[in-house]
Amino acid sequence: MLHNLANYLPKIIVAILVLIFGTLLARFINRLVFAWLHGMKYEGALRISTTAEYGIQIFALFVALEQLDIGTQLLTALFVIVFGAIFLALAIAFGLGGKERAARLIDEVQSKRLK
Repeated sequence: MLHNLANYLPKIIVAILVLIFGTLLARFINRLVFAWLHGMKYEGALRISTTAEYGIQIFALFVALEQLDIGTQLLTALFVIVFGAIFLALAIAFGLGGKERAARLIDEVQSKRLK
């Protein structure tokens, strides 16, 4: 049993390091995104920068758990599903929000072709 613990100890150390560096990266990205959006006078800068920080934290947690061999297939499937759902929602929102602009652009292109 002590031999198994000794073999598992490096995985624990790496998982802790992943969490530490993931947290540092998440805080850096939070400040970077906030400064960038705040400089552009965007109202939701804090909300977006905090969301980016939490996303990186969750990703680091998944990587650490995978390093520890805890539910790797389930975590990978969960991450892919959530990641895909978020970007599908963003794509739909972008498409619905840009529908009128795209229609105007298509009309402009078609009117130039007819002339």
